[in-house]
Amino acid sequence: EATAGFCGQLWALSVREGLNLWRNKPGLIASVLIPAILNFFFAMIFFQVGDINAKDYDENSHFGGMTQVAIGGMFGAAQPLLLRFPLDRGIFLREY
Repeated sequence: EATAGFCGQLWALSVREGLNLWRNKPGLIASVLIPAILNFFFAMIFFQVGDINAKDYDENSHFGGMTQVAIGGMFGAAQPLLLRFPLDRGIFLREY
């Protein structure tokens, strides 16, 4: 049984993902806008928390700000996949 090679499969999946991205503009906007708005709020909460020259500097707050940046980065990367998984469930079940 002949199967498509790695490059052929990669190309087909890339074309499919590109078309889905182009067709689903609300999903694209949501996957970009939601993390941007959340990160804006977190930026306002932790504004200048890492300024070591400030008189009210606290190491715990500095660590909390860095932790929030790391968590925000991880959730920001996962957000589009989490939003799209219910829609792609049928494709996932058919392919596997």
